[in-house]
Amino acid sequence: MIEAKAAGNEVIRPEVPIQPNGSGDLLTALEASLKALEPKGSGAVRRAKAAARKAGEAADRAHKAARTAAKSRR
Repeated sequence: MIEAKAAGNEVIRPEVPIQPNGSGDLLTALEASLKALEPKGSGAVRRAKAAARKAGEAADRAHKAARTAAKSRR
């Protein structure tokens, strides 16, 4: 095709077949593959969610303590 175009000939692009809904969506395919690897109720997922929740709570407490300390310095 490159040689034909360089020679000045008309190049006709081949038609791309239309894919059914969902099969062309890469993000959907990746999410489905992740779900297949790790079921929602698995121990690793539960532990990760619990750790994230605890980290968020600790961050909230630290933020509140910092505000309290800043107010007491005034």
